[in-house]
Amino acid sequence: MNTDRGVSVSLAERSAVSAPSQKYDDLRDRVAGQSLFSELARLHAKGEFAVDLEHGFVHVGPEAHSWYTGLLGERRVARILARLGTDATVLHSVPVGSKSSDIDHIVISPAGVFTITTKNHPGQPVWVAGHGMMIGGAKVSHLRNAVHEARRAEHELSTRTGLTIPVTPVVALVGVRDLTVAAPPVFDDTAVQVVREDSLLALLTGRPVFSSEQVFRIAAAAVVQETWGEGPSADPTATTLLDAFLAYEAHSSGSVPSTPHGPAPIVLRFRWRTLATLGVGILATVGLAVSAVLALT
Repeated sequence: MNTDRGVSVSLAERSAVSAPSQKYDDLRDRVAGQSLFSELARLHAKGEFAVDLEHGFVHVGPEAHSWYTGLLGERRVARILARLGTDATVLHSVPVGSKSSDIDHIVISPAGVFTITTKNHPGQPVWVAGHGMMIGGAKVSHLRNAVHEARRAEHELSTRTGLTIPVTPVVALVGVRDLTVAAPPVFDDTAVQVVREDSLLALLTGRPVFSSEQVFRIAAAAVVQETWGEGPSADPTATTLLDAFLAYEAHSSGSVPSTPHGPAPIVLRFRWRTLATLGVGILATVGLAVSAVLALT
C-alpha cells in the first residue's frame, strides 16, 4: 500500500478518451460520475486524489474515499444502463442549476421517465420501510433526495415540453449485501423504487406509457442544458482528471473495482510488468517444491 502523498501525477499525459468541455450542446456527451470530478479536483490540490497514467495507478486518500466510491458506483450503473435498447435516451451526471447539484442518471423510454440516484454501499445491509431507510444500521436521506430530484425533473421537463410528465424516483444500490423492503418505500406521498443493481433493467423496461412521439419530445428537451439551468462553469483541472481516469478505466478493461478498500490512502494499480514478475516468481517456487518432492522419492 502506497500512502505517499508525493506520488508523481502525470496529468499532462492526456487521455485518448477525452471528455468534452463542460458547456454542452447535448447532455448525452456527459459521462457517468462527471460532476464528482469538481470535488475530486479540489481534493487533488490537497494531495488526496491523483491519477498517474505513466505508472498506471489511482491514488485515493481518506478524504477522497467516499467521493471515489460514489464515482465507481455511478460508473457501474452506467454500464448497466448501456444495455437498454435504442428507444431509450440515457443521460448521466446532469447539472441542475448553476452550482454543483446534479442528477446521477436520467432514463427516458417508452416505459417512463426515471431519475436514478446511485448509492454505492459495498457489503452493507439495507433496510427500507415506508419513509425510513437504513444502511448498515444508520439512517440515510436517500428517499428524500430521490423524490426531490424526480420532482425537479418533472417541473423542468413539463415546462419545457408542455406535456404533463410524471417522473419515477429510483434509488439504485450498488454492491450491497442484502436489501430488505419491510414496506413499500415512499417519501412525501411519492413512491420510490429502491432496487439493487441487478434488478435495475427490469424496472426500466416495463409496460410502455409513452408513445414514440412523446419519448422523442421529452428526450429533445432533456438533452439541452438550458432545460436544467445554466450549468457549472468549466473547471480545467476537473476535466483533466476526468480524461486521465477514463484512460485508466479503459486500460483496465473495465476491471476497476466497485470500491476502494479501507479508510487509509490506497493505490489502485494495473502494472502488468509487476504481475509478470510475480508470475515468474510463483512458477520458480513451484518448480523448486516439485524438485524437492522428487528428490525425496
